[in-house]
Amino acid sequence: MGRFKWLFLLCLVLTLGFVWFSGSYLHKSLAKSKVNLASYQETRTSEMSEKNPHVKRSEVLAEVQRTTKPPQIVNITQNGKILTKIQTVAEVKGNRTDLESSMVVGTRRNRTEATPKPADTGTPAPPTVPPDKRSPTWFLRDDTYTRSKCPSAIRKNPDKVPSGKFIPDIPVLMWSEHITPEEYARLSQFKMSYGWDGMSYEDVKNCLRHLNTSAHRYMFPGWAPDHAGCIRCAVVGNGGILRGSGKGKEIDGHDFVWRVNAAITEGFEEDVGKRTSFYFHSVNSMKKSAAHSRLSGFRDRLPPQSKDTVYTSISHGRRDYVYFDAAISWKPVKSGRDRSKAHEPPSEYGVKPASTKFRMLHPDFMRYLKYQ
Repeated sequence: MGRFKWLFLLCLVLTLGFVWFSGSYLHKSLAKSKVNLASYQETRTSEMSEKNPHVKRSEVLAEVQRTTKPPQIVNITQNGKILTKIQTVAEVKGNRTDLESSMVVGTRRNRTEATPKPADTGTPAPPTVPPDKRSPTWFLRDDTYTRSKCPSAIRKNPDKVPSGKFIPDIPVLMWSEHITPEEYARLSQFKMSYGWDGMSYEDVKNCLRHLNTSAHRYMFPGWAPDHAGCIRCAVVGNGGILRGSGKGKEIDGHDFVWRVNAAITEGFEEDVGKRTSFYFHSVNSMKKSAAHSRLSGFRDRLPPQSKDTVYTSISHGRRDYVYFDAAISWKPVKSGRDRSKAHEPPSEYGVKPASTKFRMLHPDFMRYLKYQ
């Protein structure tokens, strides 16, 4: 009986020691977090006071404390295992950061790997871009579309855009190099379709791994980013306004024809044309459009499947990433609402479609369109 008594006391001592150590570690972590947060708030207060000299510093500090919450820890997992932990920058409630409703959050990262890195002294932003809109916590930078020599391009005529609204090197497309632990942590701060909040690292990686060629970095097949001429595009909706217009030949005469949703052309070629260069969609809009088309008498409606059609995803959530992965890998969707009961791959994009027929809009681009 004496042995059990000593064993019980030993276990009790070990338990109390563990509780004391955990409490001490937690106390230090919380203290460090408070120091980091206070330092961050002080920096933001100074920056905002400089931009808003007419506002009292006490009011600025109160606004900073109200809108800022501590940095978050994002777990990067794959196959159920935690690969690493990334601390995000201090997050701003409501995605707003100053008294003038601009979008500024501090961070050290500011370019994609596809964009030349700045010199040690720093690379100034283009003159058309206000510095307070250049924070990479909000937007990465990609100079792909700034190389066009088209004289009527909007990047050559920024005065046509309201002041402060235009960012010429906003990333438009997403590809395999964009899935890194740091990028996952940054984009996990924003809800879909404007980020990866609620998405697993593994789901994003499984999709973007297919978008790994030079074709995935630029929207227009057959054109170089530094093209001399101007690209002419026709964006065609699905309303009845074109019926009887006889505009089909004119539409098809453009360099590229963009369509969305049901994209019905058969039987209406004379009015809407027959070419589809880009089919923009989410899985939800594609499925619902097909269902509505069937109710309207169009049987077996599928998206356009010509050899020239590029499928561009306006992703709204995990569903779009999983669906693209299954279609390109030519495998069944194994989970979610699109799970295949017949164990067949998605057929909307044709049989074993090449990965070069797919594009994905970057969440930064979607967020830029929303908030700008």
